[in-house]
Amino acid sequence: MFATLIDTMALAPDAAILDVGCGAGSLDRLLARRSTTSITAADANPFLLREAQALAAAEGLDGAIRFLAANAEALPFADGVFDGACSVTVLEECDADRALGEMMRVVRPGGRIGVIVRAIDMPQWWNLPAPEAIRRKIDVPPQSVGAQGVADASLYRRMRAAGLRDLVCFPSLVTLDQPSGPIWRYREDHVLSLLSDDETRTWRDMRDAASREALLFMAHPMHCAVGTRPPH
Repeated sequence: MFATLIDTMALAPDAAILDVGCGAGSLDRLLARRSTTSITAADANPFLLREAQALAAAEGLDGAIRFLAANAEALPFADGVFDGACSVTVLEECDADRALGEMMRVVRPGGRIGVIVRAIDMPQWWNLPAPEAIRRKIDVPPQSVGAQGVADASLYRRMRAAGLRDLVCFPSLVTLDQPSGPIWRYREDHVLSLLSDDETRTWRDMRDAASREALLFMAHPMHCAVGTRPPH
């Protein structure tokens, strides 16, 4: 999904790109391994920035990524200093319109901005033969979004309202198949909180059967878009 976002942004090999809300830097390390792009990775969480720096150094990418403390709603950069900016699952938690305005400001005219957010307005899907009563509960993703954040199709309208043009919009499914992973746990724990005792037993039986067959996986939706800052 991230590779598709970067490919759609179609930045030049020597482009300078800003990652807004880099977290522990996993996507920046992926980008650094596939591109000679100049990467600046920013996050407001000092713990995650330290983790990101340590992980980049451990993978031999210490000099390939510049890590900086920054708030998505007030980026500490001059106007038009980046060729592109991206943000992945960050605009759910902040003032999305202000963050989009800030990305517009720091990207040069003609530069591109790519955004991915969770989609709480689209069904998620579990590869389990769930009865209809359970299916109605588990198809709905966790409804987690900040008061001024975006986690639905209004992302596309918001990006247009921010001034971006030539939008390429591509809702996507992300498949998870590692039940011990944190994103899986977040989603399955949410499901379990909705089920009765009898439904929980049914869930565990279905889950165990799918695991034995090596067919235990789920897919959750995301809203993705790339837009261009107008040249004037």
